[in-house]
Amino acid sequence: MKDYIYILTLLPEYQDEANWTDEVTMIANSHFNYLKELHDTGQAFFVGRTDYDVDNKNNFGIVVFKAKSQEEAATLMSNDPAVKNGLMKAEVHPFKVVLM
Repeated sequence: MKDYIYILTLLPEYQDEANWTDEVTMIANSHFNYLKELHDTGQAFFVGRTDYDVDNKNNFGIVVFKAKSQEEAATLMSNDPAVKNGLMKAEVHPFKVVLM
């Protein structure tokens, strides 16, 4: 198993809270539950986000996790409900934890 990171950013239209419908909120809740499950099973060992308001263009989240390959890492990222449902875009990268 190797370490990977995926970086999440809201699509621009969702940086305006006026565009957050009940459906978008449900997707965000599913996203949180997905990450909680990854964390609870030990696959993700660090999940967090910047502490900016939703409308701040510097807002992003990260997930540091373990996967067998780049392909498995990309699949894990793509299965995130926020990515799958077009609330957020994401990029996955190999990652090396140096200090914890």
